[in-house]
Amino acid sequence: MNFTVQAEKEFKQVPMGTYTAKLNKIEERPPTAEKPEWGPSLMFEFMVMDPGEHHGESVACFTPTAPKTNNGLGKLLRGMLGRPLQPGEPIDGSKLIGQLFTISVDLNQTGKRTK
Repeated sequence: MNFTVQAEKEFKQVPMGTYTAKLNKIEERPPTAEKPEWGPSLMFEFMVMDPGEHHGESVACFTPTAPKTNNGLGKLLRGMLGRPLQPGEPIDGSKLIGQLFTISVDLNQTGKRTK
C-alpha cells in the first residue's frame, strides 16, 4: 500500500472583527499534547463570506465535545441557534453546516492568537 503525505491545513490569522461566515464542518479532534487532561474537542470550521481581502479564508473555533448551558460549546450553539439551550435538548449539528452566521474574531487569553 502506498501513501502520499498531506500537509496539515494551516489557518491564516484573520484579523479581529466581525464577519459573515459559512459553517463548513464540525470535526472531533483528539486531545492535544499540551492539555491531554482536557480530552477531545470539537473544531467548528467557518469560511469568511464577506467580499474583500479575507473572502474564502477559514476560521476555526474549538470547544468541548459536550454542550452545557454555559460552557464554550453551549455558548456557541446558543449564539448559532439564537436562543437559550434547554438541559436534555438534542441538537443536530449537521443541520448547521452550510448555514451563514455572524462570527466575531477576537484575541485569545494570551493575546497572541485569534479565537
